[in-house]
Amino acid sequence: MDLWNATYTDNPRKLIDGVFKNVPNGFKLHKSYYPSFDLYLVFDSQSQLILYEFVKNKGMDLGSAKGKGQFRLQLAEDGNIYLLHSGKPVSFEEASRLLLEPLLIS
Repeated sequence: MDLWNATYTDNPRKLIDGVFKNVPNGFKLHKSYYPSFDLYLVFDSQSQLILYEFVKNKGMDLGSAKGKGQFRLQLAEDGNIYLLHSGKPVSFEEASRLLLEPLLIS
């Protein structure tokens, strides 16, 4: 979150308010500035998946949007951990971008 917010100091609409660790086996990101959202991330150790679910408030009279998905963790022979999204490897930075950019667009 700190790295994301540091990138967008000139645009308060993209700043994330906080990370809350009150979610079992995971955490929640919250943004209250329009468009507001809550993004929940949970690690499922049995399936080796990072599950995510979001609720994005679109504004007055527009309701909210909901969605969910997953990233699979894969351990490489060299000991590194990789993320797979839709069967394709993604970096942790790319995963952050995939999660956050759609939520920040009005």
